[in-house]
Amino acid sequence: MKAKQIHEELNNLAKELGIKIRRESGKFRSGWCVVNDNKLILVNRTTPAETVAVVIARCLAQHDLDNQFVKPAVREFIEAERSNLETETNFNLEVKY
Repeated sequence: MKAKQIHEELNNLAKELGIKIRRESGKFRSGWCVVNDNKLILVNRTTPAETVAVVIARCLAQHDLDNQFVKPAVREFIEAERSNLETETNFNLEVKY
């Protein structure tokens, strides 16, 4: 599966889970947060396009996807990012105010 297709599938999966993806400007790292009980994945506008799929996959890896249909290539991509997330100590998904 091509990178663009994986990106589209990740967007669709987030939508199915009730998670909005927004691209915003500002001084913050991309990641997920909850605002007024709404789940959001915030992506900094300066984040390169090829990195956005990684950000979304890492955010979705934080959710239970066991009962969710996910195409095998996309699930593999998410699981790979879950493994990367567990081995990296400098990737923080929390947004602090």
